[in-house]
Amino acid sequence: MTRMTHEDSAAGKPRVELIDNRHEQWPEALSLVDSLGQRDSLMLSDDEWLSARQNLLVAFVDDEPAGFLCFHVEPVGGAHGRDTRVEARLDAKGVARQFAREEIEHELEQAALFRAASITRPS
Repeated sequence: MTRMTHEDSAAGKPRVELIDNRHEQWPEALSLVDSLGQRDSLMLSDDEWLSARQNLLVAFVDDEPAGFLCFHVEPVGGAHGRDTRVEARLDAKGVARQFAREEIEHELEQAALFRAASITRPS
């Protein structure tokens, strides 16, 4: 998936990536979500695939998952497909205790705003 901020993150500086099951650090990211008690916030199929409507952004510090933010997109409004728009809705977020919460949350929120705008912008 696409890296959302910082092309090459400096030591200790968070980088945010949009990830799913195919990402090489999926198991570590899923473990972070589990450790923060947020597993139920992920839209996972029976075989543990992330829903295409859900976006999982993970902040990595020195290649270790430090925090996450997930949101989903859904169509709203408009009868019979008229004036229908797409909205992004926050599902969950969390930061591991050993990391600077404010910095990680800020990076995740900025990446989420960028991603949501790119998805929900009318064509």
